[in-house]
Amino acid sequence: MSGFFIKGFFGTKSKKVFEDYFLQLQTDMTQICLDYTEGKAEKLFIYCSCEDNVIAADFFCRINGKTVKKHKLNDARKNGDPEYDVSLGSQKTAVSALNEKVRSVRELCLQYHRDMPTQIKLVYDVAGNKLCADYAYEPILGKKADLTIHDVIDEWYQEMQQEG
Repeated sequence: MSGFFIKGFFGTKSKKVFEDYFLQLQTDMTQICLDYTEGKAEKLFIYCSCEDNVIAADFFCRINGKTVKKHKLNDARKNGDPEYDVSLGSQKTAVSALNEKVRSVRELCLQYHRDMPTQIKLVYDVAGNKLCADYAYEPILGKKADLTIHDVIDEWYQEMQQEG
């Protein structure tokens, strides 16, 4: 009975479906960012891109009411709080792990014959334990010749910073 979970002798059978795996990968991405922020983020903003076989991911967060990029976490510290490890190595580890999850999403979509989003924006509200996702399926980076993932993330960062 491969792929089934059986509860009890006369229990019910349930099969994991695409959506379960897809949600788990998004949860994994959230956990990567929570770990990076040492669990002190109020909100996480995770950006993933997959266009023309180019995968990229990045994130920023809100800590102590301030929306900051991952390398600026210490700008959001309260007096007396210990410093965050925002070293290049720590940033690369987090982003590499996110990129690996995006690859897994792409593999999952291929396996289940689903369209792969060209863009995924995740917003995780830590206190409310609520994950919101926005998916795009049209080319984002391909719209303009000089548009980069950093441009798209910066634009989203500016919007979220103003929302405060």
